[in-house]
Amino acid sequence: MNNTISGNYLVDDNTGILIGGSSNYTNITDNHVTSCGRAISLIQVSHCNLYGNNLTNSYFGLTLQSATENTLRETMMFNNTVSFSIIGYDLPHFINYVDESNTVDHKPIYYWIDTHDSIVPDDASCVVLVECTNIIAQNMNLSSCNRQGVVLAYSANITIADNYIARNDQYGIWLLNASECYIARNHLNGFICLQLHNALNNTFFGNTLTSGGNWGSVNLAQSVNNTFYHNNFTDNYIDYLIDDVSANNWDNGYPAGGNYWDNYEDRYPSARDENSGPYQNETGSDNIWDIPYTLNENNIDHYPLIPEFPSFILPLFMLAVSLTTLMAKKKRNV
Repeated sequence: MNNTISGNYLVDDNTGILIGGSSNYTNITDNHVTSCGRAISLIQVSHCNLYGNNLTNSYFGLTLQSATENTLRETMMFNNTVSFSIIGYDLPHFINYVDESNTVDHKPIYYWIDTHDSIVPDDASCVVLVECTNIIAQNMNLSSCNRQGVVLAYSANITIADNYIARNDQYGIWLLNASECYIARNHLNGFICLQLHNALNNTFFGNTLTSGGNWGSVNLAQSVNNTFYHNNFTDNYIDYLIDDVSANNWDNGYPAGGNYWDNYEDRYPSARDENSGPYQNETGSDNIWDIPYTLNENNIDHYPLIPEFPSFILPLFMLAVSLTTLMAKKKRNV
């Protein structure tokens, strides 16, 4: 308690700086930690102050694990495998004061607590929203590698739309005790694209989920009454992992339909599109498979789509990048 770690150059070690146990109120300032397994880790501590630290070329940059009411300023994380990590499940574990002076690969972290009716700037490296409502996060490239791209903790009425979210070590988007959120038209690439814990009444529309690992591209725990439709599940090792208590909607009724599953024909080789209608008992095809896609008894896509639902996020994102670059060049030439 009340220790100071300052002005050190730490290189090529398993752990650079580890603060845990009863080491509250520790000041960690102006250190350069590079080429370590873990650069700086705060584990179950509170009221520590981190100022002006540079964390580079390490596997883990800065980790907050069950840590609360710590203050981070001017932490520069660059070229780490996993730069910024949050580990916790209770609300106090997310109450840390991290402002935009903290960066990952030169892009700011937006870590907002008790913020309402706002728009997240589109230059973010990662986004953490805690006890927030009515926030929009849109048109971002979240491909700096952190543990999570977007965290919605104890928040409601959040819109996450038209983003490219990739290269995150564990979760692309993590909803923890989040409700009434709208997650739309994002391109999600990673080990777990969508993670839901105690998430209720959220809508997931038009997203592409790809490259999911053995925990599923979408992973649901104790999450109910969420609606998924017009999402593409492609090239995943496992498309989903759902516990026994999570009951959700996997289509938006007929004729809107459900989701595209690239393994549908492998699971249902005899399926055809010969019928139509709400009960798929009328003559004529409708680009919906006649047999529902069953995830488990509480999660069924009644109207799985045959064509992959078009995703425009990558062309739009590349167009936005090109326009931004062109405008910057014009300003320089003025």
